[in-house]
Amino acid sequence: MTLFMPVCLNCRLYSWEQAKVPSPVGPFYIKETSKEPLQRCSKCKVAHYCDKDCQTEHWEKVHKDRCKYLRRDKELKAGVHRHQESTCQGCKEEKELGNLIKNKDDLHWGCYMGDRLQEFWENPTLTYRSGDGELYDAPLSMELGELTGNYTSRLEHVVSVLQKILHKMKLTGHKLSLREEFEDLDQELFVVRHDFLMNALTIPPGKLVHHNHSVHVSGETQKGILDIIRALSKGYDDDIKDNYRLWDSFVLIFDYFLDVLKDNMQDFEDIGKKVKDKHVRLLVKQVEPPVRVQEKWEMVVKALSNSLVPYSKLLDIVLGGIQHECSICKKEIMIVSTFGDHPAGSIKERRPVAIVQGHVIKYHCGKETCRKAVTQKHAVDNVAIVGTMMEEIKKHQNSRCDWCKTMKKEVHRCSRCLTKHYCSQECLNLDWEKVHKKVCKEKPDIRKQKLGKLKVMKDSELPDTITLKNGDVMVKKSHSEVGKIMTCPSAPCPNQEEDPVGFYRHELLLYVPWGSPGQPDFRHMSDSDVVKFYNKRRKDIEIVRKKLSAKGPGFKHVGKNGQKIVYSYTE
Repeated sequence: MTLFMPVCLNCRLYSWEQAKVPSPVGPFYIKETSKEPLQRCSKCKVAHYCDKDCQTEHWEKVHKDRCKYLRRDKELKAGVHRHQESTCQGCKEEKELGNLIKNKDDLHWGCYMGDRLQEFWENPTLTYRSGDGELYDAPLSMELGELTGNYTSRLEHVVSVLQKILHKMKLTGHKLSLREEFEDLDQELFVVRHDFLMNALTIPPGKLVHHNHSVHVSGETQKGILDIIRALSKGYDDDIKDNYRLWDSFVLIFDYFLDVLKDNMQDFEDIGKKVKDKHVRLLVKQVEPPVRVQEKWEMVVKALSNSLVPYSKLLDIVLGGIQHECSICKKEIMIVSTFGDHPAGSIKERRPVAIVQGHVIKYHCGKETCRKAVTQKHAVDNVAIVGTMMEEIKKHQNSRCDWCKTMKKEVHRCSRCLTKHYCSQECLNLDWEKVHKKVCKEKPDIRKQKLGKLKVMKDSELPDTITLKNGDVMVKKSHSEVGKIMTCPSAPCPNQEEDPVGFYRHELLLYVPWGSPGQPDFRHMSDSDVVKFYNKRRKDIEIVRKKLSAKGPGFKHVGKNGQKIVYSYTE
């Protein structure tokens, strides 16, 4: 759900190529495989699909539970989908306690849903653009975790806790709540939370939602929030004698639990890649396993569920105790703060501090030499860890299970339709029983078919010349109207029926990277090896060929004199 032109919700869910690609600057499409409008749910008129199969699958997995609310046949329920002041425990606390709740030592949270955005939380809505290009509103029929205890993902729960802390800071008249950036931070968190809820509306609950939220909050979104935090923190640091240290608590939870780098560790574990470099291998062993991060979050949630808790307790949970040794001089120290919750030059810098951002936690005793050394070491170690992890994750970015979103070193496609990847037989069976058996077909839309192990040659990777085994040279030419052209001096190019080996070699040279590490070099491969490789990857090569044909000119071959040469492909 965005303010762009609508797309197929099911294609977006499985990273299939969209039938219609919306423009990022206006209510129109920049690419369409068909001039026919997208199909839309006849009941709610909100959800759009490229075909009947996508609509069927999305209905069974998600939409049938949402549609009745979107079409307003069923009202949002107070205390479940929407906030109601008369039944809200937090609102009752604020009313009954009056000015007492504004005392910084009062343990009650109050309710941020009854604050400046009360009107929204009492009637949550989403805005979407329909196929006619106009904007419409619809009910946002998602359970609110503050009311039911059911959050769509851990990341949504983290944002909710951060919103709660900001509300308590505002109630108690915290110094930072009077700054302009405070409202900016509050608004930014609301926008992220609203996006989380809107995205979850169209995604099957569970791991798929968490993965979507992790992708959504990474990059510019996380950086934008961090920039506001830095601006807000400038020239300020909490009094370490304050028992609750609300701002420090906010920064601690943001730095540790809203850090999506920790999701990278889960992907790296799932891939199961062994680190060859001894130094990096030792660093990776220091990274907390994702299950431990989840355990810590559950302890934080339990501690904060009913009232404020001392900052030292939150620090104890995150660090696994506050007694540690300096990462540089090895002196035994008691941690009193974290690196992220104070500006450079503050008094906290001269006290024992923990750095909790990133993959590994580091500590320093407060001495200037240790402080500078550990800051540099933390940065260098994290760069080494992230570099190693992201290299492997990038290699397997197309190897996520379409049922549970687990990333694996090797995934398996549905052998019939080739549109879905699964990490296990169990996931395949679960999807099959849920709905896949209804939509699986031998010849699906080529947009939806996924490649197996074959890596596809991108236009930018296509070399300027290709020298064949017999010495002939193929030359790449660019033309704005006809796309990439390969000029082959041995025209006519090998015919599939008359010279299958030559035909296979041509196809592999055009579609598959060769000569690079881990890739075969088809120029010098024996004829028997070419046939063997081609037959093993035949399905993938056919998918690539069909997708190129569907997109337009794709790769064409011409003879020496510029005459067009067409392959007679066998379907």
